[in-house]
Amino acid sequence: QATEWSVHQDATNNVSIQYPNDWTLAKEGFMGTAFVIASPLESEKDDFSENVNLAVEDLHGAEMTVEKYAEFAKIQIETLVNAASIIKAEKTNFQGQEAYLLEYQGTQGIYKLHWKQVYVIKNGKAYVLTYTANQDKYNTYLEVANKMFNSFKL
Repeated sequence: QATEWSVHQDATNNVSIQYPNDWTLAKEGFMGTAFVIASPLESEKDDFSENVNLAVEDLHGAEMTVEKYAEFAKIQIETLVNAASIIKAEKTNFQGQEAYLLEYQGTQGIYKLHWKQVYVIKNGKAYVLTYTANQDKYNTYLEVANKMFNSFKL
């Protein structure tokens, strides 16, 4: 049975995204994110929800390219993520916008995680769309995460 999808319209940031109905949307998400969309837990032993979230940063008029923004992001990642390793770092095109793709792994607390991020700069703001998963579940949810990324409208 195909999963139904919903649309989240974020009027504050003028963005929208589609997500599966069995995932949970939290607006004004964790650590300053605009939203977090979390996967359902698979069992009682599953203690981490794979998720897609959006962070929006006002650049306060700073002239910033996606490459320069990604360089700052890499420094933050190396500071905040234990044993961080960058898997992919490349300039890309995201829905007609110049963008930067960063994929990396590392440890945060007890979790061994795998991240995929896309950075887009538009109208003086940086938009960071992130998929976060346990390393052993990354590929399980990647297709759904990619579909969510592809539905994102900026």
